[in-house]
Parts: sequence; C-alpha cells; structure tokens
Amino acid sequence: MQRYSGAEGFPIDMMFSHDTFLSMNETVVTDRGQISVPASLRKAMGLHAGLKLHWEQVSERQILVSLPEEKPAGPLAVLGYASRIRSKPARTTDEWMHELREGE
Repeated sequence: MQRYSGAEGFPIDMMFSHDTFLSMNETVVTDRGQISVPASLRKAMGLHAGLKLHWEQVSERQILVSLPEEKPAGPLAVLGYASRIRSKPARTTDEWMHELREGE
C-alpha cells in the first residue's frame, strides 16, 4: 500500500487518513495529480462521469471549480428525433389521414 508523508513528516496510510484526519469535504491530491470529489458534493451538484469541470486559480491558495453553463437545446436539436425511435418506415400525410379516418 502506498504511503504518503503527512504534515508532521511521518508516513500516513491513505485509508486511515481518509477515515480520520480529513473532513467530509477534503480530499488528498495523489502523486499523479488526481483528486476525488466528495460523494456528498457529487450528489448535491449532480456530477457524473464524463462531466467537464472548469478550473480557475483565484489566489495563491484558492482554486475555483465550476460547471460550465449548459446551453438549452435549440429547436434544431429535435430534428430527426422521431426517425431514431420509429421502427416502421415514414408514412405520408395521406396514409396518416386514411388511418385516422378509418373509423368514421
């Protein structure tokens, strides 16, 4: 198991430190530069795998992490939607009208 040096200079076990030294909203940067977002924050903000985050250095000791603004889907986003879920070939207007008027 990999051990990291704590603030006091002695090696600490990552699982032990996670369970005892860190608060619920603190994480440790790995030697590969990776961090984990605490589960409570992931759930509250709806974070999921593949989501892009924006990082900005605010000061010498602060970083702001934000979600990019989601643009609402425009009217062109729905074009072709029906063809993706339709199992039968497209019908003409006359065919639709014939089916609708059969019971009259």
